[in-house]
Amino acid sequence: MTTRISIIDENNGLLLALEETERGSVVVPVHTTHVHERDFITHLYNIIDSTFTTEKCITGDYILPVMSDIVLAGDKVRIFDNFKRERDVIRVSSVDTGIITLSRRLDYSFEAGATVQKVTVDMNVNASMESPVSFIYTPRVGKIHHVETINIYMSHTDQPYDNLFGGIAALTNDIQIRKYSGTSNTFDTVHAIRQNRRLWQNGFSVTYGESAHPTQGTWSTRAVIHWLSLYSAMKRLVHDDGDYIQVLITNDLSSLASFEMTVGGHEEL
Repeated sequence: MTTRISIIDENNGLLLALEETERGSVVVPVHTTHVHERDFITHLYNIIDSTFTTEKCITGDYILPVMSDIVLAGDKVRIFDNFKRERDVIRVSSVDTGIITLSRRLDYSFEAGATVQKVTVDMNVNASMESPVSFIYTPRVGKIHHVETINIYMSHTDQPYDNLFGGIAALTNDIQIRKYSGTSNTFDTVHAIRQNRRLWQNGFSVTYGESAHPTQGTWSTRAVIHWLSLYSAMKRLVHDDGDYIQVLITNDLSSLASFEMTVGGHEEL
């Protein structure tokens, strides 16, 4: 049972909230609860092609005038400028000369020259210790993000067991989930995973089931961890310091039908 103690001002509302965890430690937040009004959940991504720019577009647009011939239907893109960015990657529905049509409407307006970046969120890559592949999440420009949750989804042909990774053999090398701190130029490995039971041993809630897609494997492995509730902590990322969350892959995962991760949390005001 978690005990909560709140300090409330009659005119201004909640000033401070303290929590006592099941282990008896008191958690003091670094901000008021109002920052939770801006949340995020987004894919980790790997940049697979050079950046290019779009002409001016406004909130609600889904057709972008883009001078590039490197984007194809089905590709994923990130859209951002020096002040804002779309909350997650966006799938490209179709491409015509100088025009890409998106699978959803834009949340923000962008001036001419905003960056459109071709990325992949598919982690079922062929990597090795000599040639690792990195997937990252970084806060939007000028902001501080608190990462609280990681969600993992894999689909595969063979049935999953605790001693496998998804439905393939246990990995030779660990997949590292870690935070990079720009001020100290160091990594902090939070999770090192090479088989399903290590997900459970690292605090993930793991579920095995049938895949929902007939062409992407028969079985699925799903895992989620809530850093805040498990450790009474979260990963604080400061964009201006160069911080990011990284998943570093050093194995051949191409026999997985699919493999993606998302992170979620909130943004400081």
